[in-house]
Amino acid sequence: MEFKFTFLPEFHKTLKKLPKDEQEQIVKKISDISKIKDQSIFRYIKPLAMSMGRWTHRLRVGNNRIFFQVIGNNFEIHNVIRRKDAYK
Repeated sequence: MEFKFTFLPEFHKTLKKLPKDEQEQIVKKISDISKIKDQSIFRYIKPLAMSMGRWTHRLRVGNNRIFFQVIGNNFEIHNVIRRKDAYK
């Protein structure tokens, strides 16, 4: 099964605001996860208990959360937010 990852402009804007080491950590994690070709991808990309706007899933990377909208096999990456601010 192939999964497609789409990055929205909002994600790029918020990613650039983070320190360089955190940016690299996030890019590496997404790159590693995008190589997974089966349902085990959902061990990392977890559904939200309640959807937050269009966001339906999240990925934890250090102290940051990356929010996705998952539609079928398409993972649309919307935003990256610090954990302390993510669920307010």
